[in-house]
Amino acid sequence: MFTGEIPSFLANFTNLIFLELGNNNLHGSITWISNLQNLVALKLSDITSPVEFDIFFKLRKLKFLDLSNADLILPIKRQKNDTSPQFGLLELRACNLIRFPDFLHNQTTLEILALQSNKIRGSIPIISQPLLEYALSDNQLSGEIPPLICNLTSLNYLSLNDNNLSGKIPPCLGNLSNSLLVLDLSENNLHGTLPEILTSNCKLEAIHLNNNQLQGLVPRSLVQCSFLKVLALTGNQIDDTFPTWMQGLPLLHILVLGSNQLHGTLPNKVGLGFPSLHIIDLSHNKFTGNLPYNLFLSWYAMKAKARGELGYMALTPSGISASGLSRYVTGSYTITMSYKGAKVSAVKFLKIFTMFDLSHNNFVGKIPESIGNLVELEALDLSHNNLTGGKEFIKS
Repeated sequence: MFTGEIPSFLANFTNLIFLELGNNNLHGSITWISNLQNLVALKLSDITSPVEFDIFFKLRKLKFLDLSNADLILPIKRQKNDTSPQFGLLELRACNLIRFPDFLHNQTTLEILALQSNKIRGSIPIISQPLLEYALSDNQLSGEIPPLICNLTSLNYLSLNDNNLSGKIPPCLGNLSNSLLVLDLSENNLHGTLPEILTSNCKLEAIHLNNNQLQGLVPRSLVQCSFLKVLALTGNQIDDTFPTWMQGLPLLHILVLGSNQLHGTLPNKVGLGFPSLHIIDLSHNKFTGNLPYNLFLSWYAMKAKARGELGYMALTPSGISASGLSRYVTGSYTITMSYKGAKVSAVKFLKIFTMFDLSHNNFVGKIPESIGNLVELEALDLSHNNLTGGKEFIKS
């Protein structure tokens, strides 16, 4: 990490196309940057001095700009006939923004727009763009999710979590499943039922709807999402039985259904089982009956040898291929769960992390010996049930 003042001699490098100064502790004026008229990509994240955004309007070739964690001073208002650069990627994370930047309405080529962790108020802004990523999480947005958001038919990643959104999830979001990889609407005040998947070409890899007020059933149409790796519905009012039908999802790694109204017994015959499952949270529900012996036999990812064969749980790249800055969808594997009474958050879980939580239900009978085969488990919670036994497969 470099510290000190940003060197002004960089103004002499007028042929620069790419400049990265981010993730340092630099300060000082950057007015000289207007000399770099050939600049296409610029990363100035974590700069400690105030930055006036107007200066970047002078860089006509600039396509990729990251000013995250900067003290950003936005232009008061841009005129419609201003010839500002047309961005492809714009990252303004944690810049203390209190409103949606006006100039974004004049952009026509944006593919990645990251505005998370600001203080933006009001309703969700909808802009007509070929967006691949739209990140507005951790702001102060309110109101309902507008159906117009479904017009963003190229979206791979939509992050609206940690806001004050209310109302129902627009049913048309099910139509976006042929482009969306990640949908995160968690930590809001959404109610109603979960939308059905309305396309047979579902590409969803992660769905995060934790901590809302959603009701009804888990949509059976999710079985069409054969690439699904994460389903997180903790802290809602889902009234359903154990989703045995999800065994048809071969890549499902994380199933988080804690703190709902799930009920009934767990199945003893599971067919294909859940061979890729690493994390399952069914805690704080209303399940009853015995823990079935056969249920755990096909949970191969929690058994021996899985640790050496599996690496990181990666996402599909979200593009901008022409920029040379191709990257993976960010923030999409952040999971929040309750474990031992405390909220636990983890980012980008490794495939090798394994957790199994059935606590706070109404299970009875003897703990089946088949659980003893899940030797790769790193967290196991069967507390607050009426279970007996288990000592025979606990090794000292």
